[in-house]
Amino acid sequence: QRFRLGQFDAETSARELQAAGIDLVLSLAEESPLRALLNAAEHRGWKPRVLVPGVLAGKLAVASPPGFAGRLHLAYPTLPADRKAWARDELSSGVTHAAAAHLPSQVSLSGLSAAKIVVEGLRQSGRALDRPKFISALERLYRFATGLTPPITFNRNRHTGTLGAYIVAAGDEQVAKLPVVSRWLEFE
Repeated sequence: QRFRLGQFDAETSARELQAAGIDLVLSLAEESPLRALLNAAEHRGWKPRVLVPGVLAGKLAVASPPGFAGRLHLAYPTLPADRKAWARDELSSGVTHAAAAHLPSQVSLSGLSAAKIVVEGLRQSGRALDRPKFISALERLYRFATGLTPPITFNRNRHTGTLGAYIVAAGDEQVAKLPVVSRWLEFE
């Protein structure tokens, strides 16, 4: 079943999904409607497994309703373990040189990773840079190490650097570290 935010009622949705025998929910909702659904589900005694992009989960990652500890699974494109010491040093160096007003934009892991990819594409393009050479250079990137993310690969038919995620089990406030329940899963 699909629910649109304008039509979403957590109690009704929980009742309908439970009645349909659904035991796995993929949510692309942000924290507030997702929390409402989880609370409604817990109130009904219905505890499906729930899959959510980690960026949308907000505080649910460490403060999910008690009945959903270990049943709420978050997908992340990178984990702290992906960050190599040399890349952390580069990031720290960039932060110390950043203007205080622009600090949030300076510490973006994805931003720095994207910049590294662009620089590598430019380096491989050579001196006579044009759009086709730059695109060709990017399409030759194979398992390029940014030091902050899993290795990045592009090719002629793949213009997304990574096609995978780590799955992390969310818990409650007592959980000091979210347990990773999967290795890097590549989706092709």
